[in-house]
Amino acid sequence: MLKFSLHLNVFLVAAVVFALSVSAHGIGQKFEKEAGPYLVDIGSNTLTFRAGDIIALDFNILEKETRQNAEFTDIWMRIEKENKIFVAGGLSKARFGGTFLSYVFPEAGEYKLFVRFQNGEEVLAEMEFPLVVEERKNQQSGFSGFYSVVLSFILGGVMSAGTMLFFRKKQV
Repeated sequence: MLKFSLHLNVFLVAAVVFALSVSAHGIGQKFEKEAGPYLVDIGSNTLTFRAGDIIALDFNILEKETRQNAEFTDIWMRIEKENKIFVAGGLSKARFGGTFLSYVFPEAGEYKLFVRFQNGEEVLAEMEFPLVVEERKNQQSGFSGFYSVVLSFILGGVMSAGTMLFFRKKQV
């Protein structure tokens, strides 16, 4: 029973850490625009984009009327600032989970994110979103990703130790 409990605690902590580190949608900035019968929906993992920080973008397209996921095969995207292209390329739709891009903005400023959703050769929607990237602060307020992971592992260790002590007392 002790092994099972320990494995369960390790699994739960790992699941929480994974979800926090991968999930972009729902906790950060959200960009939505209508395009014909579709709603382009892009989420991020942070409320404030800062130069030098890892930003995760989650790309999705929905049927406007039903809010159900629309079928698409790939995305072509470009991030530019003042006519200088920082990244451009295609992203294939992920088989499982969301279609993500992780990116580190090299400098602060006003960027444009261009996105085109395609289903094979058919273009479903294309549009631009403005992105404002702030200067990186020397002192971080709150928890950074690294500290969140460390805190999660410490919490998992405390939970595991508590479970082991609880079951040892029962056996005595």
